[in-house]
Amino acid sequence: MEFINFEALSAIVMRKKLLRFLSNRFPEWQKYRLLNCGSPSSQGHTVLRIEKEFLADTSQRRILDVGGTKNGFVKLASPEMLACTTIVNPADSWAKYARLKDVPPDAKYDLIMMFGVLGELEPDYNVEANFRDARARLAPDGTFLIAEPDHKSVDEHECLSALLAAGFSFEGIRRRNDLRPGFSYTKYFIFTARV
Repeated sequence: MEFINFEALSAIVMRKKLLRFLSNRFPEWQKYRLLNCGSPSSQGHTVLRIEKEFLADTSQRRILDVGGTKNGFVKLASPEMLACTTIVNPADSWAKYARLKDVPPDAKYDLIMMFGVLGELEPDYNVEANFRDARARLAPDGTFLIAEPDHKSVDEHECLSALLAAGFSFEGIRRRNDLRPGFSYTKYFIFTARV
């Protein structure tokens, strides 16, 4: 007998109903903010914490925002952060790269962020391969910041296993629930990983 997670199913159904309700009532950027309010990139005070903690020296830092949109981190980040951020997103023509594997392997980033994209990966590009590609592009003292909605197809245990299999050290992986915005419709699990 297969177990059905009714809580996750309910969250998906509610999200679809909310999207339908919002579709004709709000501009696109406001819909994004309402539906992704659990993501670390959704609220200014959380983006500011990410800047202060992981990117203290902005003149020397490079950021890779995998799955980033023009309504996410870059909309709320300071001009200094915006100048050193590279976006990876197959859905947006303004992104520099369509996929993480398109980013040159010799490009090194101090912070690689991946918010809510693991459930959207191509079937032939699994989570572990994605994390391996991120690790290969991480600077020696860099940080990999992952945030994923609990109801998506990847749970936090799979995420932790994939991080370890991709070569991140167990000691370098930390749960970071302190980076969750206050109230949110969707609860995210958040990890940082270092080599």
